[in-house]
Amino acid sequence: MRHLFFPILTIFLLTLSCKDLGLIVVPPLNLDPRSYKFKVDVLQSPEGASVNIQAIWGTSYNNMYAVGSHAIPYTYMFFHFDGNGWTDITEPLRTPILDYGGGGNFHLGGIHGFAANDFWVVGGWKFFESDSEGIKKQGFVLRYDGSKFVNMTPAGMPSAAEVDSRFYTVWGTSSNDVWVSGAYGFIFHWNGAQWTNHRMTDTTADINGILGRIGNKLYTSSAVSNPTLGFALHEFDGASWREIWYTNLGSYFFINPVIINDTIYAAGAYGSIVRFDPAAAGSSRYKEIGVWGVEERSWVMSPYGFRGLLGKSFDDFVIYGGQGAGGQYNGVAGHYNGNDVVPYPSTFIDGIVYQRGFRFADSFFLIGKYEGGPFNTNIIVSAIPQ
Repeated sequence: MRHLFFPILTIFLLTLSCKDLGLIVVPPLNLDPRSYKFKVDVLQSPEGASVNIQAIWGTSYNNMYAVGSHAIPYTYMFFHFDGNGWTDITEPLRTPILDYGGGGNFHLGGIHGFAANDFWVVGGWKFFESDSEGIKKQGFVLRYDGSKFVNMTPAGMPSAAEVDSRFYTVWGTSSNDVWVSGAYGFIFHWNGAQWTNHRMTDTTADINGILGRIGNKLYTSSAVSNPTLGFALHEFDGASWREIWYTNLGSYFFINPVIINDTIYAAGAYGSIVRFDPAAAGSSRYKEIGVWGVEERSWVMSPYGFRGLLGKSFDDFVIYGGQGAGGQYNGVAGHYNGNDVVPYPSTFIDGIVYQRGFRFADSFFLIGKYEGGPFNTNIIVSAIPQ
């Protein structure tokens, strides 16, 4: 696929033989003319297997963590970035994870923290797999205290034989205010002393995003199947949940929304950006603030479009995603200033769709996955000012 209006950065990946450890070699990128220098790292397991990174978090550009899993054998992966490159640091997790469930079929789904010596990791342990019921996983929570990981999994969770209770994400304001959520409406709160189960009434919801609070209310994003497959925002007032917005995935696809200045923003399919204000009344709560389609922005065409945004204010977003269809995709990212999107050509990588990200005031990271290309693996693009 060719981008019509902007330079294409073509990256040639060379796969070495098994004797060469199965590494993927990526040539260095040129400096981007738009204030950032970009770096691409390809993450793989020690066996050379593909790695699926689910979440990224850190305290600074020089101290980042990424969590996920790899396929051969299917198990968890944990990486650290020191500003120069990513290192596999999975080993410290093995003891607490094996003590929890025994066996190696685990995945890590989320990471969030408050300091270098206080961060939390969540995921799921594959209980069993069958043709009729698929894969069921039991959720677990680990906390790093500066020297070791401690098992913090809520007590009284249902067995994975009963229901899939894997955790997808974790968020909080301090170690005395931590929320973890996951499949089938499960969401728990840690107050520094004990967990409380606040499972949603809509148990079809896979809560894949905890956005944070506006006032004294908590907001989450979910993939739901009631009434049909779609995307929903939920609000929790401390006593009960309610769905405040729903859209069918057939029209728009919104994931990774964020809260900025007490307003929820989301980016989705066909280059759409929407704003949702919980304090507004009626139809004014929802507003589409930008759509860039095939004719206007060739680099965000197709149903993939935007997958998320990173920002601190309405006129300062980094937007990311991918374009393409039928197994041919290209990663795209750019900056939104409140009026228009300016692309970062160095992020236009063939075969990639950007799925997650993390941003500091002067740097950001994007997780990209090869979709329909020769490698089912992840890259992480890091960006720092030139």
